Amino acid sequence: MEVFDNTPFFIVGSDRSGTTMLRLMLNMHSRLRIPRESWFIPELMDSFSIDRPLTPQEVKDAFQLIANHRRWQEWEISNDELMAVLTNLNQPTLSELIDAIFRHCSNPLGKPRWGDKTPKYVHEVLRLHELFPNAKFIHVIRDGRDVCLSLGGVGWYGHSIEDIANYWSHSVTSGISAGNELGGKYYLQINYEDLVLKTEAMLKNICHFLGEHYEPELNHFYLKSSGEISPWEKENSIHSKVSRPPSPSDINRWKTAMSKVHLAIFEAYAGSAMDTVGQKRYFSGLLRPLPLIARTVRGSTLIQKDLKSVLPLSIRDNLRKTIKSFSQIK
Repeated sequence: MEVFDNTPFFIVGSDRSGTTMLRLMLNMHSRLRIPRESWFIPELMDSFSIDRPLTPQEVKDAFQLIANHRRWQEWEISNDELMAVLTNLNQPTLSELIDAIFRHCSNPLGKPRWGDKTPKYVHEVLRLHELFPNAKFIHVIRDGRDVCLSLGGVGWYGHSIEDIANYWSHSVTSGISAGNELGGKYYLQINYEDLVLKTEAMLKNICHFLGEHYEPELNHFYLKSSGEISPWEKENSIHSKVSRPPSPSDINRWKTAMSKVHLAIFEAYAGSAMDTVGQKRYFSGLLRPLPLIARTVRGSTLIQKDLKSVLPLSIRDNLRKTIKSFSQIK
Protein backbone atom coordinates (compact mmCIF):
# COMPACT_ATOMS: atom_id res chain seq x y z
CA MET A 1 0.00 0.00 0.00
CA GLU A 2 1.36 3.40 -0.98
CA VAL A 3 2.12 5.74 1.92
CA PHE A 4 1.75 9.49 1.34
CA ASP A 5 3.44 12.34 3.17
CA ASN A 6 0.88 14.47 4.97
CA THR A 7 3.29 17.01 6.44
CA PRO A 8 2.38 20.66 5.76
CA PHE A 9 3.92 22.88 3.14
CA PHE A 10 4.20 26.64 2.70
CA ILE A 11 4.06 28.82 -0.41
CA VAL A 12 6.06 32.01 0.13
CA GLY A 13 7.42 34.95 -1.85
CA SER A 14 6.93 38.66 -2.29
CA ASP A 15 3.39 39.90 -2.82
CA ARG A 16 2.24 39.91 -6.46
CA SER A 17 4.63 37.09 -7.39
CA GLY A 18 2.11 34.46 -8.43
CA THR A 19 1.67 32.76 -5.05
CA THR A 20 -2.13 33.00 -5.33
CA MET A 21 -2.12 31.33 -8.74
CA LEU A 22 -0.01 28.48 -7.39
CA ARG A 23 -2.32 28.14 -4.38
CA LEU A 24 -5.33 27.78 -6.67
CA MET A 25 -3.50 25.26 -8.83
CA LEU A 26 -2.58 23.05 -5.89
CA ASN A 27 -6.06 23.32 -4.42
CA MET A 28 -7.27 21.39 -7.45
CA HIS A 29 -5.28 18.39 -6.21
CA SER A 30 -7.34 15.61 -4.65
CA ARG A 31 -5.13 15.51 -1.53
CA LEU A 32 -4.13 19.12 -0.96
CA ARG A 33 -5.93 22.05 0.63
CA ILE A 34 -4.57 25.57 1.10
CA PRO A 35 -6.98 27.99 2.79
CA ARG A 36 -6.80 31.75 2.48
CA GLU A 37 -3.84 33.60 3.95
CA SER A 38 -3.40 33.02 7.67
CA TRP A 39 -1.04 35.75 8.90
CA PHE A 40 -1.51 34.69 12.52
CA ILE A 41 1.16 31.96 12.78
CA PRO A 42 4.10 34.32 13.48
CA GLU A 43 2.04 36.02 16.17
CA LEU A 44 1.37 32.65 17.77
CA MET A 45 5.09 31.84 17.66
CA ASP A 46 5.84 35.20 19.26
CA SER A 47 3.35 34.56 22.06
CA PHE A 48 3.78 30.89 22.96
CA SER A 49 6.54 28.34 23.38
CA ILE A 50 7.00 25.87 20.53
CA ASP A 51 8.77 23.15 22.51
CA ARG A 52 6.27 22.19 25.24
CA PRO A 53 2.53 21.53 25.62
CA LEU A 54 0.35 24.59 26.01
CA THR A 55 -1.56 25.14 29.22
CA PRO A 56 -5.38 25.38 29.10
CA GLN A 57 -5.09 29.14 29.60
CA GLU A 58 -2.61 29.40 26.74
CA VAL A 59 -5.01 27.53 24.48
CA LYS A 60 -7.70 30.07 25.38
CA ASP A 61 -5.26 32.90 24.72
CA ALA A 62 -4.39 31.37 21.36
CA PHE A 63 -8.10 31.24 20.51
CA GLN A 64 -8.45 34.94 21.30
CA LEU A 65 -5.42 35.83 19.21
CA ILE A 66 -6.71 33.94 16.17
CA ALA A 67 -10.39 34.85 16.51
CA ASN A 68 -9.59 38.56 16.79
CA HIS A 69 -7.19 38.57 13.85
CA ARG A 70 -8.57 40.50 10.89
CA ARG A 71 -7.53 37.77 8.46
CA TRP A 72 -9.36 35.01 10.35
CA GLN A 73 -12.70 36.33 9.13
CA GLU A 74 -11.74 35.40 5.56
CA TRP A 75 -11.53 31.71 6.46
CA GLU A 76 -15.31 31.50 6.78
CA ILE A 77 -15.06 29.36 9.90
CA SER A 78 -17.03 30.55 12.89
CA ASN A 79 -15.43 31.31 16.21
CA ASP A 80 -17.59 28.60 17.76
CA GLU A 81 -16.09 26.07 15.34
CA LEU A 82 -12.61 27.30 16.18
CA MET A 83 -13.28 27.01 19.91
CA ALA A 84 -14.64 23.49 19.44
CA VAL A 85 -11.52 22.44 17.55
CA LEU A 86 -9.22 23.81 20.25
CA THR A 87 -11.13 22.50 23.25
CA ASN A 88 -11.00 18.97 21.83
CA LEU A 89 -7.22 19.05 22.02
CA ASN A 90 -5.46 17.52 25.01
CA GLN A 91 -2.45 19.60 26.05
CA PRO A 92 -1.42 20.36 22.47
CA THR A 93 1.89 21.78 21.43
CA LEU A 94 1.69 24.91 19.31
CA SER A 95 2.35 22.94 16.13
CA GLU A 96 -0.44 20.50 17.04
CA LEU A 97 -2.83 23.38 17.69
CA ILE A 98 -2.10 24.96 14.31
CA ASP A 99 -2.25 21.58 12.58
CA ALA A 100 -5.71 20.94 14.08
CA ILE A 101 -7.04 24.25 12.74
CA PHE A 102 -5.78 23.66 9.22
CA ARG A 103 -6.99 20.06 9.21
CA HIS A 104 -10.44 21.20 10.28
CA CYS A 105 -10.46 23.46 7.22
CA SER A 106 -9.34 20.60 4.96
CA ASN A 107 -11.39 17.69 6.29
CA PRO A 108 -14.81 18.74 4.94
CA LEU A 109 -13.29 18.41 1.47
CA GLY A 110 -11.77 15.03 2.31
CA LYS A 111 -8.24 16.30 1.81
CA PRO A 112 -5.61 14.91 4.20
CA ARG A 113 -2.78 17.37 3.62
CA TRP A 114 -2.78 21.10 4.20
CA GLY A 115 -0.61 23.95 3.07
CA ASP A 116 -0.37 27.66 3.73
CA LYS A 117 0.00 30.52 1.29
CA THR A 118 0.95 33.68 3.12
CA PRO A 119 3.59 35.57 1.10
CA LYS A 120 5.11 37.42 4.04
CA TYR A 121 6.11 34.10 5.62
CA VAL A 122 9.10 34.29 3.28
CA HIS A 123 10.69 36.07 6.25
CA GLU A 124 9.61 33.30 8.65
CA VAL A 125 10.88 30.20 6.85
CA LEU A 126 13.46 29.18 9.45
CA ARG A 127 11.08 29.72 12.36
CA LEU A 128 8.38 27.76 10.58
CA HIS A 129 10.92 25.00 10.01
CA GLU A 130 11.49 24.88 13.77
CA LEU A 131 7.75 24.64 14.33
CA PHE A 132 7.22 22.03 11.60
CA PRO A 133 10.61 20.33 11.06
CA ASN A 134 9.42 18.25 8.10
CA ALA A 135 7.48 21.02 6.36
CA LYS A 136 8.37 21.97 2.80
CA PHE A 137 8.66 25.46 1.35
CA ILE A 138 7.97 26.61 -2.20
CA HIS A 139 9.46 30.04 -2.91
CA VAL A 140 7.90 31.76 -5.94
CA ILE A 141 10.03 34.49 -7.52
CA ARG A 142 8.75 36.84 -10.22
CA ASP A 143 10.69 39.42 -12.21
CA GLY A 144 11.06 42.30 -9.78
CA ARG A 145 10.15 44.90 -12.38
CA ASP A 146 6.77 43.27 -13.00
CA VAL A 147 6.24 43.03 -9.25
CA CYS A 148 7.02 46.73 -9.05
CA LEU A 149 4.39 47.57 -11.67
CA SER A 150 1.79 45.45 -9.88
CA LEU A 151 2.54 46.73 -6.39
CA GLY A 152 2.64 50.31 -7.58
CA GLY A 153 -1.01 49.95 -8.51
CA VAL A 154 -2.15 48.84 -5.05
CA GLY A 155 0.22 50.86 -2.85
CA TRP A 156 0.74 48.18 -0.19
CA TYR A 157 4.42 49.01 0.26
CA GLY A 158 4.42 52.66 -0.77
CA HIS A 159 4.22 54.14 -4.22
CA SER A 160 7.88 55.01 -4.73
CA ILE A 161 10.05 52.80 -6.91
CA GLU A 162 12.72 52.76 -4.21
CA ASP A 163 10.36 51.42 -1.52
CA ILE A 164 9.04 48.65 -3.76
CA ALA A 165 12.51 47.72 -5.01
CA ASN A 166 13.77 47.42 -1.45
CA TYR A 167 10.73 45.39 -0.43
CA TRP A 168 11.14 42.96 -3.33
CA SER A 169 14.89 42.61 -2.80
CA HIS A 170 14.48 41.90 0.90
CA SER A 171 11.77 39.30 0.24
CA VAL A 172 13.81 37.51 -2.41
CA THR A 173 17.08 37.44 -0.50
CA SER A 174 15.39 36.46 2.77
CA GLY A 175 13.78 33.42 1.17
CA ILE A 176 16.92 32.37 -0.67
CA SER A 177 19.05 32.69 2.46
CA ALA A 178 16.66 30.45 4.39
CA GLY A 179 16.52 28.02 1.50
CA ASN A 180 20.29 27.73 1.46
CA GLU A 181 20.16 26.63 5.09
CA LEU A 182 17.35 24.13 4.56
CA GLY A 183 18.62 22.55 1.36
CA GLY A 184 16.74 20.94 -1.51
CA LYS A 185 14.85 18.43 0.61
CA TYR A 186 12.76 21.16 2.20
CA TYR A 187 13.08 24.17 -0.12
CA LEU A 188 12.11 24.61 -3.77
CA GLN A 189 12.62 27.84 -5.68
CA ILE A 190 10.52 28.39 -8.80
CA ASN A 191 10.12 31.26 -11.24
CA TYR A 192 6.68 32.71 -11.91
CA GLU A 193 7.60 33.06 -15.57
CA ASP A 194 8.22 29.30 -15.82
CA LEU A 195 4.91 28.59 -14.11
CA VAL A 196 3.18 30.70 -16.77
CA LEU A 197 5.04 29.43 -19.83
CA LYS A 198 5.71 25.82 -18.80
CA THR A 199 2.76 25.23 -16.50
CA GLU A 200 2.44 21.47 -16.70
CA ALA A 201 6.17 20.79 -16.41
CA MET A 202 6.46 23.08 -13.38
CA LEU A 203 3.43 21.54 -11.67
CA LYS A 204 4.89 18.09 -12.16
CA ASN A 205 8.13 19.32 -10.58
CA ILE A 206 6.25 20.82 -7.64
CA CYS A 207 4.23 17.66 -7.08
CA HIS A 208 7.42 15.59 -7.15
CA PHE A 209 8.98 17.92 -4.57
CA LEU A 210 5.91 17.50 -2.34
CA GLY A 211 5.89 13.73 -2.83
CA GLU A 212 2.50 13.84 -4.56
CA HIS A 213 1.23 12.38 -7.81
CA TYR A 214 0.70 14.94 -10.53
CA GLU A 215 -2.95 15.43 -11.49
CA PRO A 216 -3.91 17.15 -14.79
CA GLU A 217 -6.77 18.97 -13.06
CA LEU A 218 -4.22 21.35 -11.57
CA ASN A 219 -4.01 23.07 -14.96
CA HIS A 220 -7.70 23.99 -14.80
CA PHE A 221 -7.52 26.01 -11.58
CA TYR A 222 -9.23 29.02 -13.16
CA LEU A 223 -12.53 27.11 -13.43
CA LYS A 224 -12.98 27.25 -9.64
CA SER A 225 -11.00 30.37 -8.81
CA SER A 226 -14.04 32.53 -8.05
CA GLY A 227 -14.95 30.54 -4.95
CA GLU A 228 -11.39 30.65 -3.65
CA ILE A 229 -10.89 34.42 -3.68
CA SER A 230 -11.93 36.50 -0.68
CA PRO A 231 -14.67 39.15 -1.07
CA TRP A 232 -12.34 42.12 -0.64
CA GLU A 233 -9.99 40.74 -3.29
CA LYS A 234 -12.91 40.41 -5.71
CA GLU A 235 -14.15 43.91 -4.96
CA ASN A 236 -10.74 45.37 -5.71
CA SER A 237 -9.99 43.07 -8.67
CA ILE A 238 -6.77 42.03 -6.93
CA HIS A 239 -6.59 38.64 -8.66
CA SER A 240 -8.59 39.13 -11.85
CA LYS A 241 -6.09 37.15 -13.95
CA VAL A 242 -6.68 33.87 -12.12
CA SER A 243 -10.09 33.58 -13.74
CA ARG A 244 -8.40 32.48 -16.98
CA PRO A 245 -5.45 30.29 -18.02
CA PRO A 246 -1.94 31.77 -17.69
CA SER A 247 -0.87 33.78 -20.73
CA PRO A 248 2.52 34.89 -22.07
CA SER A 249 1.16 38.43 -21.80
CA ASP A 250 1.34 38.04 -18.00
CA ILE A 251 5.14 38.23 -18.03
CA ASN A 252 7.65 40.92 -19.00
CA ARG A 253 5.06 43.69 -18.79
CA TRP A 254 7.82 46.02 -17.66
CA LYS A 255 9.27 46.05 -21.18
CA THR A 256 6.36 48.15 -22.44
CA ALA A 257 4.78 49.58 -19.28
CA MET A 258 7.78 50.87 -17.32
CA SER A 259 9.61 54.07 -18.18
CA LYS A 260 13.38 54.00 -18.59
CA VAL A 261 13.78 56.29 -15.60
CA HIS A 262 11.72 53.97 -13.39
CA LEU A 263 13.64 50.98 -14.73
CA ALA A 264 16.90 52.66 -13.84
CA ILE A 265 15.75 53.52 -10.32
CA PHE A 266 14.45 49.99 -9.72
CA GLU A 267 17.65 48.37 -10.94
CA ALA A 268 19.74 50.76 -8.88
CA TYR A 269 18.07 49.51 -5.71
CA ALA A 270 17.27 45.91 -6.66
CA GLY A 271 20.03 45.07 -9.14
CA SER A 272 21.99 42.91 -6.73
CA ALA A 273 18.95 40.75 -5.95
CA MET A 274 18.17 40.52 -9.66
CA ASP A 275 21.68 39.25 -10.28
CA THR A 276 21.28 36.68 -7.51
CA VAL A 277 18.21 35.10 -9.13
CA GLY A 278 19.46 35.44 -12.70
CA GLN A 279 17.17 38.25 -13.87
CA LYS A 280 18.91 40.11 -16.68
CA ARG A 281 19.22 43.83 -16.10
CA TYR A 282 18.00 46.23 -18.76
CA PHE A 283 20.88 48.59 -18.06
CA SER A 284 23.88 46.37 -18.62
CA GLY A 285 27.27 46.82 -20.20
CA LEU A 286 28.02 50.47 -20.95
CA LEU A 287 24.58 51.51 -19.69
CA ARG A 288 25.06 49.98 -16.24
CA PRO A 289 26.18 53.27 -14.56
CA LEU A 290 22.89 54.99 -15.47
CA PRO A 291 20.85 53.49 -12.60
CA LEU A 292 23.48 54.80 -10.18
CA ILE A 293 22.94 58.28 -11.59
CA ALA A 294 19.20 57.89 -11.20
CA ARG A 295 19.63 56.71 -7.62
CA THR A 296 21.92 59.63 -6.81
CA VAL A 297 19.89 62.47 -8.22
CA ARG A 298 16.38 61.01 -7.77
CA GLY A 299 15.03 62.92 -10.79
CA SER A 300 14.77 66.50 -11.98
CA THR A 301 12.86 67.68 -8.90
CA LEU A 302 15.85 66.94 -6.71
CA ILE A 303 18.17 68.65 -9.19
CA GLN A 304 16.09 71.82 -9.20
CA LYS A 305 15.61 71.99 -5.44
CA ASP A 306 18.74 70.54 -3.87
CA LEU A 307 21.76 70.64 -6.15
CA LYS A 308 22.07 74.39 -6.13
CA SER A 309 23.25 74.33 -2.54
CA VAL A 310 25.75 71.49 -2.83
CA LEU A 311 27.35 71.56 -6.31
CA PRO A 312 29.33 74.16 -8.27
CA LEU A 313 27.52 75.72 -11.22
CA SER A 314 29.59 73.96 -13.91
CA ILE A 315 28.98 70.50 -12.40
CA ARG A 316 25.26 71.24 -11.98
CA ASP A 317 24.92 72.15 -15.66
CA ASN A 318 26.73 69.02 -16.83
CA LEU A 319 24.63 66.82 -14.55
CA ARG A 320 21.42 68.42 -15.81
CA LYS A 321 22.42 67.64 -19.38
CA THR A 322 23.25 64.05 -18.44
CA ILE A 323 19.92 63.47 -16.74
CA LYS A 324 18.01 65.16 -19.56
CA SER A 325 19.65 62.88 -22.09
CA PHE A 326 19.05 59.86 -19.87
CA SER A 327 15.34 60.63 -19.44
CA GLN A 328 14.90 60.76 -23.21
CA ILE A 329 16.16 57.20 -23.77
CA LYS A 330 13.42 55.18 -25.48
